[in-house]
Amino acid sequence: MKAKSEKLDFEKIWKLFQETDKKFQETDKKFQETAKQFEETKQLLKEESLKTEKKLRQLENLFIGHWGNLVESLVEGNLAKILRERGIDVRGTRQRVKSLYNGKEIEIDILVINGTDIVAVEVKTTLRVEDVNEY
Repeated sequence: MKAKSEKLDFEKIWKLFQETDKKFQETDKKFQETAKQFEETKQLLKEESLKTEKKLRQLENLFIGHWGNLVESLVEGNLAKILRERGIDVRGTRQRVKSLYNGKEIEIDILVINGTDIVAVEVKTTLRVEDVNEY
């Protein structure tokens, strides 16, 4: 009778082992599916991050460009008056004049003309040491 009881216990244990193994396999499959979803989400976040970064750069360039144009227009509006008050004849001004300097194309923010002389004006919204050169 003992042998039969041991056989039943072994069969019960084997059956429990098989059920547990099946549950482990199902859990492993779910973990793999979850890992796949995490990778897909990670890729989507990366793509969205790149899109957002690109849009921010575009907005920054748009803002900086318009800000610079606004400041140049404000400076140009008073520049002739300031120069005339200092005895400098001004016949006209031009904004964003393209020119060549040492073989490189440059842009002069404001060019002041009086017939015999010209003054090139560089407008900066933020002045840094490296923006100023002494000659």
